[in-house]
Amino acid sequence: MRKRIEAVGSSLSLPAARRALGLLEGVHQSLARGSGLDMRGSHPYTAGEEARHIDWKASARIGKPMVIDYEKSGNDTVLCILDTSERMYTLSPSSERIIDIATDTLRMLGALAIRRGDEIALFSATEQALTRIPCNGGYRGLHAALERIEQQNQSQERDIDSILTFLKKDIHRHALTVIATDELAWTSEHINTLRILAQQRPIILVTVERMNPLSPDGSRIVDGATGRYIPAFLRTQTLSEEVRTRRDFLAQHMRRELTAVAATVIRADSSETMFTTVLQTISQSMRLSAGSSSGLYSTHPKSYASSYHKQIHND
Repeated sequence: MRKRIEAVGSSLSLPAARRALGLLEGVHQSLARGSGLDMRGSHPYTAGEEARHIDWKASARIGKPMVIDYEKSGNDTVLCILDTSERMYTLSPSSERIIDIATDTLRMLGALAIRRGDEIALFSATEQALTRIPCNGGYRGLHAALERIEQQNQSQERDIDSILTFLKKDIHRHALTVIATDELAWTSEHINTLRILAQQRPIILVTVERMNPLSPDGSRIVDGATGRYIPAFLRTQTLSEEVRTRRDFLAQHMRRELTAVAATVIRADSSETMFTTVLQTISQSMRLSAGSSSGLYSTHPKSYASSYHKQIHND
């Protein structure tokens, strides 16, 4: 899977990838005023400004000198916040650790952001602290930092409130923010707070499914807190379906609430599902953002991406 992630990052020169990821290459728009090539607006001329920036047509129309404002072209910062609490080191339905699927997702998104020229700010989140993890050196640095996290075995609880509080105070208010955790970490109150934050900054929420503890598939599941096996009389098809239905309902509620404010939710039960979902999300984004230059930063679920996904694999 790691090789496939690297292959996607290196295949951006392919015609299909160029069409889908073209806005991720080179300099790009910023919310700040600067000296780029795209117009942002205009303002009245003040003493000391360069005369070459005067918009003479607008000045004649308004009756006073007007200066063109340009977008600032440069690197943005992508915040990647990874839940590294004890629950992240449990298993998903694919028998992979949740932390491994989450880090693979960050590798995928990080590779695209680095290719674009963005800077990655990686944070590890537990109940004790939100810690900045150095990941200099492009994709290799990010990969090494995530590998170190995977090799840990935390015994701390999670604290979603501290993550949301950090985002409220963070100086990079317009930075793309990626939050990776498991799907049972979020309460209705957390989702409401995230809705507010999503109106201030672009957010991608990565939620990894947990293994169903009552699944009657024959595997012996151990309770992580007590070390005891789940009793056989609890592992029935009826109870398993109730757990699955409840989790699907919560996942649909979260997706509905967050996509309404242009946030993106990526839900996966394995690294393979994650890989496919991210590719689909990117191609959907490029289709929806044609003419708006929003790129990866505005995504909504549609069924368009299957053709691009097949073409990438064929290439």
